[in-house]
Amino acid sequence: MTNMPDYAMLVINGCKEKIGDTTKEHFRLANALQIPIFIVITHLDRMSQTKIEDLMADIREMKNDLEKKYHLIEVRSMEDVLLFTKPIKEDIIPIFMISCVTGLNLNLLSNYLHLLPVQNQATREGNETKSEFLIHVKFNVGQKIILAGSVTKGTLKKNKVMHIGPDENGEFR
Repeated sequence: MTNMPDYAMLVINGCKEKIGDTTKEHFRLANALQIPIFIVITHLDRMSQTKIEDLMADIREMKNDLEKKYHLIEVRSMEDVLLFTKPIKEDIIPIFMISCVTGLNLNLLSNYLHLLPVQNQATREGNETKSEFLIHVKFNVGQKIILAGSVTKGTLKKNKVMHIGPDENGEFR
């Protein structure tokens, strides 16, 4: 069983001189896996207009290295957010320019993340009565056991009864 992300958020530090090789590799990997991409540029409050233009040129160059042709579009309004989330266009890469210091455009990014539809086949087509949750980590908090993992089929809701298994006899309890 595998897990596939719904989206790839590529975060670029606007204070750096160039886009790093790791960032470029993640961009190519998301493209190769056909995962919809969006870009978040941070530290907008510390960037000059020239730096913004240079960074956008670097992003265009990175995008042009791919076989598939994308359109880079800066998200500037709530209308843009709504446009790019219903459903996300495969040939468009939304770009958010944010500042955590001033809060500039954080509302747009937050709304975008909240409104993104589920893309993953496992969760989109899962039958609600047949949910599956892959446990990655188990830990204790006081008397309670906490399980962390990924929903691989269906949906989970508060107070939903789940069976754990299979045990050594192939049973779910």
